[in-house]
Amino acid sequence: MRRLIVIVGLGAGVLMLALWLSGGFALIEAEVRAAQRAFQTALAPPLRELKAGKGGAFAALLALAFGYGLAHAVGPGHGKVLIGGYALGSRAGLAKLVGLSLAASLAQATFAVLLVYAGIWAIGWGRDQLRGVAENWLAPLSALTIAVLGLWLAGRGLRHLRQAAASANRDMSTADHHAPHDHHDHPCAHCNHAHGPSADDVAA
Repeated sequence: MRRLIVIVGLGAGVLMLALWLSGGFALIEAEVRAAQRAFQTALAPPLRELKAGKGGAFAALLALAFGYGLAHAVGPGHGKVLIGGYALGSRAGLAKLVGLSLAASLAQATFAVLLVYAGIWAIGWGRDQLRGVAENWLAPLSALTIAVLGLWLAGRGLRHLRQAAASANRDMSTADHHAPHDHHDHPCAHCNHAHGPSADDVAA
């Protein structure tokens, strides 16, 4: 099973590298962004109809919002990278990963709504100003945060590997020390037990 996981992981890595080198990721991202813009444009009429109290506007708005969510989920995102990395790095079950994904998406949605309303009500920003802050400040900050987190996790992983290697070396040296060799324990005169190696034992 472990071999199959490694093969699948390597295959996925090679495929991702080929997509990246061939510019496939840029094409996918462009298509996804175009779909997101189309959904954003389509959201305006149901919003106006909802304000006007027209029937069916709320259902249309929910359907479009759901479609926009799907288009957004297909695009590049740090959450997918983090949860995918957690899935690979641990043996978490499917239920735990689904729960984690749901909690992350709800937290992201809540933060987005709070951010937008804070920008509109507290600061008085318009749509273009909010988009500028999101794209020029928050997106780079998010990418930097993920990079720092990745470096920290990589450093922690390397530290654990070094500790495991050092522990394995200690175990091997201990096994070598306890292997049969030519020396005689020097028992204590009081209890007839050897309480430690003699100077000759240490030299040997």
